Amino acid sequence: MEHTRPRPTPSADMAGFGEYRLSVPRARRVFLAFWQSISPYLLFAAVGIVAAVLVAAKNLQTGPLPQKAQARTVLCGGLCFFPAALCANLGNWLLFAQVRALPLPLRFSAAGYTFYFGLLSYLLFFTGALFLMRIPRAPAWSAVAPALPLFHAIARIGCLAEGCCYGVTLPSPFLGGMLTRFPVRELEMAGLLLLFFLLQWKIRRHRLAWYLLLYAGLRFFLEFFRGDDRGVLLPFLPLSPSQQIAAAVFAAAGFYLLLSRNRHNKTTRDAYPAAKE
Repeated sequence: MEHTRPRPTPSADMAGFGEYRLSVPRARRVFLAFWQSISPYLLFAAVGIVAAVLVAAKNLQTGPLPQKAQARTVLCGGLCFFPAALCANLGNWLLFAQVRALPLPLRFSAAGYTFYFGLLSYLLFFTGALFLMRIPRAPAWSAVAPALPLFHAIARIGCLAEGCCYGVTLPSPFLGGMLTRFPVRELEMAGLLLLFFLLQWKIRRHRLAWYLLLYAGLRFFLEFFRGDDRGVLLPFLPLSPSQQIAAAVFAAAGFYLLLSRNRHNKTTRDAYPAAKE
């Protein structure tokens, strides 16, 4: 299950803070209790959102949108992360029967998050908001698309801190026993940072489609090396839920890029008839 961690019992909490009761001021004890209650994943996800918003704002400054539309796009893009995170949590209710068996208030903390549910929800929320605000979608998505893998890479640091999303156990330890599991989180972080670099500085057209295509291929491959519970989406397919979604996203994005390329080639031939000969 993605992005979950065991919560300490109240007695463990009290034991952890007992040594501070006499020597540490009350304000500091409260701060320490609050800090330990924060999920590292959510903390780094928040840092990732800030970084993504800054990158999107920078990209919009060099685009064709007027300044007022830029501000609305940045604000909307940042706010859409929050309902998307809720959908990433609710999606896991479908994948894990043990989550559905819990009382309703406990499901949110036990479910964790699946990235693809959040990503697809973000696409819908942000696209719908752009439509309602009458902001051209192409330049807005071109500015926002590179920020998505950056957000995801930073959020993966939280996975390392949480101890979730780990890889399969290796047949034999590497690096003197320091590496006992396949470094699936680290490889995904490296791939996401590379994808951010390509989208930000190399790829100029159809950035969103290229992001969906390239990340789907990366995620599909890395899912084979995940060691945590992946849940069940379509039980008749021998693939994890994220692999099933990644395969569909890869096909859709690839079809769109192929269609766009054919349309571009046709436009070029119509504009330059001599190229037909």
